[in-house]
Amino acid sequence: MAAALAILLCASGSFAEEAVDKADKWTGGVNITAGQNNFAKDYYYPTEAQPSVGLDIDFGQGFWPVHLFLAGTGSGKKIVLTEKTVNSNTTLESTSNLDMSTTELNAGVKGGFTYGGLTIYGAAGAAWITVRLSDDTNYTTTKTTTSSTSESNAAHAAAGTTSATSTYTAGNTVTTTTTVTTTTPSTITYVTTNTAVTTDTYKFAEIESYRPGYFGVIGASYRFFEHFTFGGQVKALQGTEVNFNNVQSDANYIQYSVLFGWVF
Repeated sequence: MAAALAILLCASGSFAEEAVDKADKWTGGVNITAGQNNFAKDYYYPTEAQPSVGLDIDFGQGFWPVHLFLAGTGSGKKIVLTEKTVNSNTTLESTSNLDMSTTELNAGVKGGFTYGGLTIYGAAGAAWITVRLSDDTNYTTTKTTTSSTSESNAAHAAAGTTSATSTYTAGNTVTTTTTVTTTTPSTITYVTTNTAVTTDTYKFAEIESYRPGYFGVIGASYRFFEHFTFGGQVKALQGTEVNFNNVQSDANYIQYSVLFGWVF
């Protein structure tokens, strides 16, 4: 009986020591994320859907109910828009180079539960986002006018066509082309074409730095090869306020992403 009691006490002590070691052990993970941020279309069209990448880490001890969570993400999109409008004798062409990018920092907590190799988790906390917007647009307006006059070919010049062109530039460009058509022996016709080309440029660039907000994440990952994970998540950023060109808006978004990570 004494021997059996001694074995039981030793086993109990071993399990208790293992539990304490597990409780004192630091655990966590590091993830790389890749996905898409979807901003408000009303404010950021056509750059509202942006590719995004990020890095996050969570860590804590075994007896903590949740882990500390830190993350950094970035997104961006560049697009060129061209437009051409023809109205009577005037043509308006524009080329717009639009650029929007963001960088973001997150700090909060992360928790979840694991069943086998599958982990369902959530995270929430504070966010700080920087948004950069720029618009470089070139406008070209081309206006063409044509006039025609005729007179008697008293000199009876030989039939044929001649053309003369002159160009004047002073900020804008005006090109005048005169075409003379002689019809023997009756009339000479003068056709004058004026082409005026006007160019203009609109430039806009602003940065709204470290605008505060709050975020929430929900996701799932599967663990394989002991230390590696693969999964997907949905993230929402809310509560931000930005002001571009005296227009009040926000930098809120919904993000869909996949992740590849390492756990320790």
